[in-house]
Amino acid sequence: MPSLFRICAAALVAAISVGNASAQSIPVAEPTGPVDIDSVGSFGFSHGSFIVAPIPFQNPTLDAGLALGGAYLFDADPGSDSSSIGLGGFKTSNDSRGFGLGVNLNLGANRWQTSFVAADADLNYDLYIGEGTLPVRQSVRGGRLKFGYGVTGELTLGVGLSYAETSLEVATRRVLTDYERDARVNLVKGLLYAELDRRDDGFYPTTGQLLSAELSFGQLTNQRERSYAKGLLSAAAYAPVGYEGVLAGLVTLCAVQDDAPFFDACALGPSDAFRGYAGTQFIDNALLSVQSEYRGRIVGRLGYVLFAGAGAVGSDLASALDGPYHAAAGAGLRYRLSKSFPVDYAVDVSFNDDGEELLYISVGQRF
Repeated sequence: MPSLFRICAAALVAAISVGNASAQSIPVAEPTGPVDIDSVGSFGFSHGSFIVAPIPFQNPTLDAGLALGGAYLFDADPGSDSSSIGLGGFKTSNDSRGFGLGVNLNLGANRWQTSFVAADADLNYDLYIGEGTLPVRQSVRGGRLKFGYGVTGELTLGVGLSYAETSLEVATRRVLTDYERDARVNLVKGLLYAELDRRDDGFYPTTGQLLSAELSFGQLTNQRERSYAKGLLSAAAYAPVGYEGVLAGLVTLCAVQDDAPFFDACALGPSDAFRGYAGTQFIDNALLSVQSEYRGRIVGRLGYVLFAGAGAVGSDLASALDGPYHAAAGAGLRYRLSKSFPVDYAVDVSFNDDGEELLYISVGQRF
């Protein structure tokens, strides 16, 4: 899925698919009040639980907003991660809006994994051009379908197909320069991926590792001369520290060819869940980032995190490795949503090396 499409999906996931947190979902939202999920005592679709809530959220790209929707969570069998079906929509303070549908199925002791997301949204955000910003409005609609097969209990191989139609409107008379050819894009992408999951839990891992690799191929159907490949590698590790503490780390590498539209390039934030900068501030053909986080519990459902990270983008991986690096650190609070599923709502404050303070309100762990 294109990176900017992921920003849109970030808000939609809040409303439609809390269960997708088991697949390391992206920023979403904080409920207006406590929401609980009933205990799941049996397996199968009929023994699941509903969650329905208005969910405020905040991120530097789309500003503050409200997502409204619900999800149905269930365990298909004793050996599979939780599955979910959800529907919802969102609207933000900068007049971005959208709606979507999400399905995430894990069957046969995780041997068969299927996910589907469809979204339709109009997004308002700032593109960083030189020393200034350019307000734009982008319409995004499309979907993604993925199929995974569990070769072993830890290794999954899979394929995916996505389609997105986007159009870009400039909010001023300034010229888009390098972004002009991306003003109207119809994009088809094929995906190959592999995942080695040795975590003890998909929602809130305390030990183990998660290694993932994605190779995608994009074709702009309305610009036949433009096609490209993109690779994304990530490695996350988790270790218990002290009493109920967890130390987590994530390393991300991204590389894409020149003909990729800007919203599917490597971006600090959308590509790696980095906190500290707007998702459209640092975009290029390559990215390298390193993040760490300490997760602790206070009492009952309350918890906290301390996090820090640094990342760089460049025309290629060598350039990204050379920097300059952009650093950020911060702290956050967590509220455990469910007695049955360890899903946390999160409020994080990040401080970057430009002296900026950014607020994130989300659901699930960042990685």
